[in-house]
Amino acid sequence: GSLKEQTRKTRGLHKSHGVIRISHGGTKVPVRWEDYLSVTQNKKNLVIFLKSLVDELAVKEILLQGESLTCGGKTTHEEADTMIVQAMHGCLNKYRRFYVFAEDTDVFLLLIHFMHKWQIAGLKVYMICGQRYLPLHEFISILGDRCGKLLGMHVLTGCDTVNSVYGVSKPKAYKKLGHEILAAVGSSFNTLPSMNDIVAYFYDLYGMEGFQGTMNQLRYKLSAERSLSEESLPPSDTTLLGHLRRANYQAAIWRQADQVNMCLPSPLLHGWIECDRVLVPNYEMEAAPDHEKLTIRCACRGACANAKCSCRRHELVCADMCKCSDGCLNREQ
Repeated sequence: GSLKEQTRKTRGLHKSHGVIRISHGGTKVPVRWEDYLSVTQNKKNLVIFLKSLVDELAVKEILLQGESLTCGGKTTHEEADTMIVQAMHGCLNKYRRFYVFAEDTDVFLLLIHFMHKWQIAGLKVYMICGQRYLPLHEFISILGDRCGKLLGMHVLTGCDTVNSVYGVSKPKAYKKLGHEILAAVGSSFNTLPSMNDIVAYFYDLYGMEGFQGTMNQLRYKLSAERSLSEESLPPSDTTLLGHLRRANYQAAIWRQADQVNMCLPSPLLHGWIECDRVLVPNYEMEAAPDHEKLTIRCACRGACANAKCSCRRHELVCADMCKCSDGCLNREQ
């Protein structure tokens, strides 16, 4: 299955409902649409049926329904997100106006990226989200060259297949689009973007632009100065590397979205492992050095002389992040 399908399984969203074959236009529409689409084979059957209908139409405007349509012949794409882009690309020699029905951030940013890449005069694309019509061609006019950085920004801060980063919202990340390295994410499956530039980007995301040191040192600094909990801290050095591998892999898939056939290496080489036949992130959590136990700190009013002190209880000396008194007897001499 595709990476996105594997992610659905990991998150417990993959359900085992029956396969429904569509033999003609009179086939009964499923009552629970989400359950129907949770079965991969049902989506493939729906794609085939809708494509047969589109092939019979002679229209000047093409409707692209998320999770249901592809055109332009056979494709090796496994997910509707990229199928929409590939379908549109295959129709550009005939049509200049498209309506895309989807409520998905991945689709929105994919379309923005490729419309900017194609630079086709007169191309108008409207993304329909519920009652809203989003004129994507107008977004591109406003964003300009920033369109080329959106995929990198999105995948590094969390998408359907890559975990989000705690404390970093999309609006916050959007304000940091000035980093040129974002345009390089996903340029190649086998070559990662400059780690130094990625680290600098994450420093900026956490309000520490220009920080000199490693991600581990930044974690320690933020923990000591802001009393942040473990889950609120930036990723460690090795965790960030694993995160970058997964983000780069997903972005590289997206960058092939306008191609009929994709050539994808195994995700097992790019930050995932297989567990019970399901892909899961290969987290390489690196423990902080012994003197940087980030989640253990005390606030003793006394001398930290007994087990009431949380640091003593864990056989640790009190560190700078502790809020104990000057009379602490549990400090390094």
